[in-house]
Amino acid sequence: MTYFAVDTGTTNTTVWLMKDDRILRESKHPVGVRQTSIRGDRELLESTLRGTLRSLSRRAPSPPRFVLAAGMLTSQLGLLEVPHVLAPAGVGKLAENVRMKSFARVSPLPFFLVPGVRIGRAPCELSEVAHSDVIRGEETEIVGFQANAQPRTHGAPWLLLHVGSHSKAIEVDARGRIVRSASTLSGEALYVLRTQTILASRLRDLRSQELQKSFFESGVRCSQRYGLSRALFMTRLLEGNSRYGQRELYSFLLGALLASDLRAFRSLGFLAPRRI
Repeated sequence: MTYFAVDTGTTNTTVWLMKDDRILRESKHPVGVRQTSIRGDRELLESTLRGTLRSLSRRAPSPPRFVLAAGMLTSQLGLLEVPHVLAPAGVGKLAENVRMKSFARVSPLPFFLVPGVRIGRAPCELSEVAHSDVIRGEETEIVGFQANAQPRTHGAPWLLLHVGSHSKAIEVDARGRIVRSASTLSGEALYVLRTQTILASRLRDLRSQELQKSFFESGVRCSQRYGLSRALFMTRLLEGNSRYGQRELYSFLLGALLASDLRAFRSLGFLAPRRI
């Protein structure tokens, strides 16, 4: 059977042309729900999906039957908000809550929308916010990983560390269910710091994401010792040294941000050693 799989995130949208469980073609675009939030409409997201589905359809060995979609496409900033399922949640609970919907502005094909996972009650209360979280998209990656994992990984709890627009630590139990998670805004913060602050003159047009190890480690240490905000300004101070290029500045900045992420994950017990 031929069909499409779609993953829309905060920053990017990826569309795969599928034949059963094989990827035939892939198309990725720098369009996500960030633009929906900023623009106040879904026009760019819809037009990107419409054009991509049409283009890939022309290359399909047989007419695609449907679109399977996950990620932020199922949020209030996407095509249709599908309510999160409450953790603990495994593949069974996710499958039971898939929604079918048509979007005539995008494609005549039916869309099957995979829900995300919520940790904690909705709406979130101030007293519970530290241990609350939401996931959209990573749950499908976890299901896919488990379906293709080596036998020795089955039946043991594990942790996914996912770096992206929203970095996440996601705990999966021995039954393959998502039981809890924590998210940060570090990826979006990195983008804003590079493009919308005083650092933009050197970091807006990033030529490479290759890291300089000593600067990355210094960013980590400075963030841990002096706090994130001070470490961010240290990037500005280093910018004044003509011997330091974009690679060094980016490495320091990223190290400072990721140190803050690791501190959050450790404080919530995600990275604590435990006996299995």
